[in-house]
Amino acid sequence: MKFFEGIYRPDEYMRFQETDILGNDPMQQLALNLFARRKIIFYKQTCGYDTDPRGYVDVYGEDPAQKITFDKEHNIKFQMLAVFFDHISVQLPSLCSMTITPESDGLHISVFTQSSRGFEYELYDTTVIPIDSFRSYLVSIAEEIRSRRPS
Repeated sequence: MKFFEGIYRPDEYMRFQETDILGNDPMQQLALNLFARRKIIFYKQTCGYDTDPRGYVDVYGEDPAQKITFDKEHNIKFQMLAVFFDHISVQLPSLCSMTITPESDGLHISVFTQSSRGFEYELYDTTVIPIDSFRSYLVSIAEEIRSRRPS
C-alpha cells in the first residue's frame, strides 16, 4: 500500500515529525479539508503505542463530543474527529462511525453501524472513492442508513 505524497508510514512519520517545525501535519490537513474546517484546533490525546506509534492521537475541537454541522441541507453532523498517523476516525451521531485511510488509489472508507444488540459496531460498507467525492459519498451513505431504519 502506498500512501499519498506527504503522508508517511509509521517509521518515516517519526522522522517527519522531528523536522516539521510548522506543525503542518498532512493527515490533519486532510481531515480539515474533508470536513470543511478552517480552524486548526487539534489537541493531542495520549494513547497506547499499539493504537498509534506516536503515543498520541490528534483530536479536533475543545470538546470532541460536540456535534458540528457538516451538511445543513441533509442534517449531517459529526463529532469525535480523530487523526491517527495513518487514518482518520469520525462519528456521525446516531448514524455511523467511519475510518478514512488515504491511499494512492483514493480514500479507503469503512463505515460501521451499531449492531442490533446495541453495544457493538458492525461493518456496514467499505469502499474506495476519490477525495473530491467525499461529501457526496457521506450524504449518500447517511441517507441510505436513515432509509433502512424502521419507521
